[in-house]
Amino acid sequence: MLLFLADLPRNLSIYTAATGINAPVLRVYNYALFVRSVYDYYVPLLIAVGLFCNVVSIVVFANNNEGGVEDAEDRVTSSLCADDSYDTYLSSRAVADSVFLLCLFVVWLDTVNIPMYTTSGWCQVRRHLNFISIFFVQT
Repeated sequence: MLLFLADLPRNLSIYTAATGINAPVLRVYNYALFVRSVYDYYVPLLIAVGLFCNVVSIVVFANNNEGGVEDAEDRVTSSLCADDSYDTYLSSRAVADSVFLLCLFVVWLDTVNIPMYTTSGWCQVRRHLNFISIFFVQT
């Protein structure tokens, strides 16, 4: 028996003893409804916290070069990473992670009956951005 989270009803009132559903099947439905409720509330929270942290990371890495040291020789000795490529790399990883979280948000919107993921055009854009962000994070 396959259950899709989007097809589950929100209430358990239709699953009573009068409907003829036995206890093991009712436990499966209860578990699926629990997973659905976790998905409905956890994913947007994960996206919001992740985007906030990525924005903070991007701001920190972008401003890391302005450490208040005016002399170039002092900057080399005062910084753990004398090369700016670390800051660029980490901030671009944060951008790629943000793109992935926004793609996840588009998929999540479809579960709350806002059909952006299944609309022609949005699906292709999301998949393209998702592949780019995953490729960049893995390299």
